[in-house]
Amino acid sequence: GLAAAQLPELPMNSDISIKNYPDQAQLDNTQIDNSIQGTRIQKVALVPTQPGTFILPALHLYWWDTLTHQERIATLPAVTIKVLPAANSSAASLPKDGLSNVPLPTPSLTTPTIKPSPATKMKAENSTDFWAWVAIFFCIIWIVTLGVWWRDRRRRLGPSPILQKNDERSKAAKPSSLNALQTACEKNQAPLAKKHLLLWAATQWPEDLPHNIGDIASRLEDKTVSIALNDLDKAIYAQTSSNWNGSACWNVLKPVLTPPVRPKKQTETSIPALYPRN
Repeated sequence: GLAAAQLPELPMNSDISIKNYPDQAQLDNTQIDNSIQGTRIQKVALVPTQPGTFILPALHLYWWDTLTHQERIATLPAVTIKVLPAANSSAASLPKDGLSNVPLPTPSLTTPTIKPSPATKMKAENSTDFWAWVAIFFCIIWIVTLGVWWRDRRRRLGPSPILQKNDERSKAAKPSSLNALQTACEKNQAPLAKKHLLLWAATQWPEDLPHNIGDIASRLEDKTVSIALNDLDKAIYAQTSSNWNGSACWNVLKPVLTPPVRPKKQTETSIPALYPRN
């Protein structure tokens, strides 16, 4: 599986007579065993700019089946839509009883106007400004009070248990992903190696997920690793991956992906004195 941020965006309609208004994509990641299942929900509003018959082209999404180790295609068929003209577009331009060009008399009504005196007008403006500033003052106090309450509440509750749980899952998933990556490399299974490499990268950079193997290579900043990952990427999209040497690839990746084991500090043992002082 891939993380939600790694799923591709759907292509938009290219007809200039129809405008596209995409909503913000909804991304969701679910941890299942030692893998990540990403979900992407994309909504697009289509607004035609003129009447007529339009064909929305079919959508094709290419994806890799990790069970059968082969490429598959998900397809949405083309849809034909018919846009009718607005109901009042023609009625507004038609004359009624042939009198559209005859001006009609407009009745005039005169109402007496009373102009307020300058003193009354100035008093009303001052009163309005005063209450506006009072409302702004109390609004600022309310926002400050809410911020202090929220900060104090978070300080008393401590870190979120959900974030702690996600951190524990990431720490637990990192060694398991590396073990699975090593197994896939030793068995020369290039697609499976790519999957576990992306899972390891998701635990390494959870806030900025790499989208492909090239992103991982650029972040590791190692020329030998970049060459090994480039060979892995070529083996996935080639017709056959029998020429890919997974063991050699793992030998290059292991020193970079595996954290070094720090030696334990030896505790000094104190030898009791032969002749204790009183």
